[in-house]
Amino acid sequence: MADRIGVYAGRNGADDVVIHCKSHAQAMMLRGRLRKRLAECKLEMSPGKTKVVYCKDRERTEAYPEISFDFVGYTFRPRKSFSKEGELSVNFLPAMSGRAAKAIRQTVRGWDLSHRTPLSLEVMARWLNPMLRCRVKYYGRFYRSAMNCIATHVDLHLAKWVARKYKRVHGSLAQAYEWLRRIQRAGPGLFAHWEICTRREWSTTRAG
Repeated sequence: MADRIGVYAGRNGADDVVIHCKSHAQAMMLRGRLRKRLAECKLEMSPGKTKVVYCKDRERTEAYPEISFDFVGYTFRPRKSFSKEGELSVNFLPAMSGRAAKAIRQTVRGWDLSHRTPLSLEVMARWLNPMLRCRVKYYGRFYRSAMNCIATHVDLHLAKWVARKYKRVHGSLAQAYEWLRRIQRAGPGLFAHWEICTRREWSTTRAG
């Protein structure tokens, strides 16, 4: 069991805590004691955030209404993964949360890459990489494939930049993607997100 406790500290904000327990009974007992102790300190748990979660995996297979929770930008839930022996199984693992991914996509849109045509490709990479690398480093630590959607989104905006900047692609997004593919094959380390997201398929879907 994992009991996620949201502790509100007056006007100063809130702190999130994850506590692992051996049983449902232990989790409920601990939650009651924490609520009592916090009340003594004139604090309270967040009713909307405090919940008991069953860490479902290949060994814990019981039915339970709550089998996932979000914490520090990650969603923890049952996920398929390969063991060291190469066997596919289900484990309770973290990956970048949907809320974090949405925030990153909004940030990328805010960079307005398609209108930065005065920049060269190399300058664009030097400008973007520090911002990309910090997100890759943080969210790529666990279940790295969850970041593929972000890499695809960044490439979409890069393709729009290519289509606007280079006459050789005739304003075509498809040709801009093909141009980026050739650049990536020749220099996969040019952009930080290319270094870790190598198995995804390219998309020509337009971003909002």
